[in-house]
Amino acid sequence: MKAIWVVLVSALAVLPVFISRLFDNADIQKLDNMCRLNDYYNCFNLDLDLNNLQNNDYSYQREVLSKNCSKDSGAACYLLGELYFNGAGVKIDREKANSYFEEACELNDGRACGHLAYDNDHGIGVRVNPNEAYNYYQKACELNYGISCFYLGDKYAKADKMKDAHYYYSKACSLKHPLSCYTLAQTYTKGKVVEKNLDKAMKAYEIACDGEIGAACRILAVNYQKAYSVRGDINKALELYEKACHFYDGEACTILGEYYLNTNVILQDTEKAIELFRKSCRLKHARGCINLGNYYQTAPGDLKDLDKAKRLFKKACTLGAYQICNASY
Repeated sequence: MKAIWVVLVSALAVLPVFISRLFDNADIQKLDNMCRLNDYYNCFNLDLDLNNLQNNDYSYQREVLSKNCSKDSGAACYLLGELYFNGAGVKIDREKANSYFEEACELNDGRACGHLAYDNDHGIGVRVNPNEAYNYYQKACELNYGISCFYLGDKYAKADKMKDAHYYYSKACSLKHPLSCYTLAQTYTKGKVVEKNLDKAMKAYEIACDGEIGAACRILAVNYQKAYSVRGDINKALELYEKACHFYDGEACTILGEYYLNTNVILQDTEKAIELFRKSCRLKHARGCINLGNYYQTAPGDLKDLDKAKRLFKKACTLGAYQICNASY
């Protein structure tokens, strides 16, 4: 979960991706007009014909954004703030960045309000101010900025106000915020805050899985494998386990490896299973380390490696597989 938080938080500071093609003067004028209309992605695609991207020179973009920010373009003010927040072509200046975010937020740019909320929550460019942070989170959420709705939900959950938390997680999920959907799915599965509803849970898990939350993909896979609330479909289950493993869910990698190692399976693939156990163990899933250790302990010929097996069993022990801690290797 902590790793997911890091990804989400760092995403706040990521600049929009530049479209890698060259524009002529007519294109630039057209894009300038789009910027005036708050088409914020195209604000940054200006001046590519001058090859300034290679030198990290955003002077023309900054000029265009400044001009449009002064003409009440919330998107332009927000992106201008991002330039200063990230030091894109200018010296990093968080206070100046926040001044542009404030302008953008007043112009109802939800991302800017969300940025200010997080900055006030964590003292980035400003002093920590929980009340200001809450107000900015609230406005950003009202402007349909999903991650801010999620943060509000999380704050209410920590205060044990679960009905309020559920409201904000639900709104964030409706805005396709993956971690909110994962949290909401767990709520519907447990049935403590709201009535248990597996159909709603599965729909929320699907959105979370599409948003690269590996654990959500794994839970969906188990559902298809065991036929809990859907018709059993092993092929669908395997597809979801693959997806979950790709999104760094160690348990999914282990389950998938065990499937390919099973002698009753037509698609038995020992080499693939071992690679999956290696990945699982790297992702700190104890059973994956144990499975890999068992392989090296019993492998034929030169593949057998008792020292490596011993190291893997010790790692599994440190990861909480206490049943193997005192085993004789």
